[in-house]
Amino acid sequence: QSYQYTLSTYNIDPEKIVITGFSWGGAIAYELGLGNPEMFNGIIGLAPAVGSFSEDMWANIKSIRMATILGDKDINFSAVNALMTSVSTQGGEILYKIKPGVVHVDNVYFNSQEFLDDYSECWEFVLNTGTSVQEQTPTVLAKLSIYPNPATDYIVVENLRDSEVKSIELFDVTGRLVKTFDSEDETNDVSDLDSGFYVVKVTTLEGVTTKKIIVE
Repeated sequence: QSYQYTLSTYNIDPEKIVITGFSWGGAIAYELGLGNPEMFNGIIGLAPAVGSFSEDMWANIKSIRMATILGDKDINFSAVNALMTSVSTQGGEILYKIKPGVVHVDNVYFNSQEFLDDYSECWEFVLNTGTSVQEQTPTVLAKLSIYPNPATDYIVVENLRDSEVKSIELFDVTGRLVKTFDSEDETNDVSDLDSGFYVVKVTTLEGVTTKKIIVE
């Protein structure tokens, strides 16, 4: 409910929704982000107190970009370091920054320009907007676009002609499937939907991508 309230009340860019948290808040950020990757564009954990991921969370590690800032003197370093290393080896896209000499509650570091610079780098990474992120050859999914956004009567899912589409699905902010579209249609009807934020999930042989839209 708070997620839906925030989206409907404030002027939020639906392509830049990042969940972040410190310590136990970082654990919750990973739990919510990996549990609901269609709702967020990225996860940033700050000295997160995470010990393990559930099977459902592991199943989604390739669906959302992650970043973690962790001090090597953090009380949770061993457990978190092992988990972040596992994420990387299992194919998750993660920016993992280990800060020498930084403890769990480090007022010097977390109130410094260095932290602001590190957080900015994490933000750019999870949104895939930073110049420091290694560029990859564009895929059909990377070029996919959905318009108009906001939409009133219909949406068009474009740049799919070079990939075999398995499904195009529309979810509301609670994660409920509300529509399934025919990938061959040029326009997809949304005129019967209530106003609000929705998530379009496109599954092709290349993989899965999600994009948020607004219906007015």
